[in-house]
Parts: sequence; C-alpha cells; structure tokens
Amino acid sequence: MAKAKAKLYTMLNQKIVKGEIDVEAADVAGLLEKLAVIYGEDFRKEIFDEGLVKNYYIILHNGNVVDRDKPGEAALAEGDVVHIFPPVSGG
Repeated sequence: MAKAKAKLYTMLNQKIVKGEIDVEAADVAGLLEKLAVIYGEDFRKEIFDEGLVKNYYIILHNGNVVDRDKPGEAALAEGDVVHIFPPVSGG
C-alpha cells in the first residue's frame, strides 16, 4: 500500500471533511473506501450510488481522470495525489 494525498473541494470539504488528508491504499477504490470509513455514512452517501462513484463527481489521479466504474484499476504509488471534485455549479 502507498500513502497518497486525497484533496477534497467545495461542498465536500465544507460539509464533511477537511480539505486534504493522507491515506494509505493500494488503489483509488481503496482510498475512497478508507475515506468512507474515516468520515462515515455522510461521505459514503455523498460519493457513492449503489457502490459506484456518482456520475457527477470527477476524480483525478495525478491529473488523469479516473473511470468512475473502475477506480480499482488506478493503482496508487507513494506520494500520489487524488483530487475529488464535486458537481460543478454556478450562475
């Protein structure tokens, strides 16, 4: 397992968690699951829908978009950064 930094933005860091946290995980799926354990059911409900990442969240792993259906395919290495962006809004 590698220690990666998870960075959370806007709604997530205001409603549920702090802006960033270091997490040890083998892949992005494991990182998301560990965040759900750390931050609880509110995080899980906010991010997941029937076990998949909700389709309006964007997850970047070292700048590359992670397939929401296959986050387990994005292996983590020591020092990687995973950005979790909530739905875009504005007006």
